[in-house]
Amino acid sequence: MRARKKSVAASAARPTVFISYSHKDEAWKDRLVSHLTVLKDELTLDIWDDRRIGVGADWFREIEAAMNRAAVAVLLVSADFLGSRFITEREIPHLLKRRGVEDLEVAPLFVRPCAWQTVGWLAAIQGRPTDAKPLSGLGDHAAEQALTDFVMEIRERLKEQAASRGVLTPRPPLPSPA
Repeated sequence: MRARKKSVAASAARPTVFISYSHKDEAWKDRLVSHLTVLKDELTLDIWDDRRIGVGADWFREIEAAMNRAAVAVLLVSADFLGSRFITEREIPHLLKRRGVEDLEVAPLFVRPCAWQTVGWLAAIQGRPTDAKPLSGLGDHAAEQALTDFVMEIRERLKEQAASRGVLTPRPPLPSPA
């Protein structure tokens, strides 16, 4: 296993999950965000996608800053994702560089069928769902289960990162019933 340098951004107490996706896959992004939201309290998680960019903001700098803060980068893989020049020429090289030298987990999630096996960097990274069966080909229940399983893997990875940094975020106590 290669040693990775820990970035200042990734060392922050509030881990960020950066979601890279084609806007044509926004419905899948929204479903993923719903599942990730469950982790927000336990891990004081920040979930980031480009829809958080405010009016008048320098959108490229916002995206770059979010990629630099990310502890996990989720890639919603589809033909539109792989066909996006911005994603493949700007986001992916930046994320793969961080993956190579910092503690950044890059997690592909296959949402629609595409020829991902022909993309060298992507074929080398383990993705989900199991056997790279796209979410779109699963029934609704199976897709929800695959998203749940994926989010639980992300949770474990974030907890491992926190433990390796000596930062464990305790879950806040549940409110007592009235």
